[in-house]
Amino acid sequence: MKCKLDYYFLKARPNLEEDYIVEGDNFYVKTEESIRPGILLKPLTAFEVLRQQYDFTLRMNISSIILLHRYIKWLEHQPTTNLFAGTPHPFGIPPQMVKWAFGAAYTVSKDVAQLLCIPNILDFQADNGLERGTWQTINDDVYIGYVLLYHYKLKFTPYFNTQIFRREHCWMVPHLLVKNQQMFFLRVKLLDGSSRLELEPQVHETVNQIIFHSSDM
Repeated sequence: MKCKLDYYFLKARPNLEEDYIVEGDNFYVKTEESIRPGILLKPLTAFEVLRQQYDFTLRMNISSIILLHRYIKWLEHQPTTNLFAGTPHPFGIPPQMVKWAFGAAYTVSKDVAQLLCIPNILDFQADNGLERGTWQTINDDVYIGYVLLYHYKLKFTPYFNTQIFRREHCWMVPHLLVKNQQMFFLRVKLLDGSSRLELEPQVHETVNQIIFHSSDM
């Protein structure tokens, strides 16, 4: 599958005169770095600006690892419309019961990205009797899940994935990527409240060694 693959780092720049500005691979949005509303406003702005250029958009975060060669193979078998895919919440339940996808790495097709553009979000709020600023007070993944799964009734497509939740698992979990060739997503997330900054480089190096220095290319 030949494809055009671009990436942008979404960053807040509150002193912008415009709503956004693109400088190389940096996409700056006029907002504050924050859980609410910044973490939602940044991707929604990017969807609005970039959606016509791409068939699919993958929204990542810095604690996640995507094996692109596997991800692209997975995309080959996905529909080009009505696609909303990611890591389901809660875990281990049927797709039709998923409440939302974790915001760490979800994929939407071009038409779904259009549904998430800010003008459409504002129309959605008005049509559903929600106050204008509601979308700025709710976590991004919860709000997007509500809009796509409950309002537009999209079918959710779950990833084959694994995540690190405990420090002692950091060396075991990446090896699952070798055993299961369908896995392409790995996230470093610790539920004990400790910082993952020291752990992330170790996990990245482990994945690099066991994937890209093996026969799985």
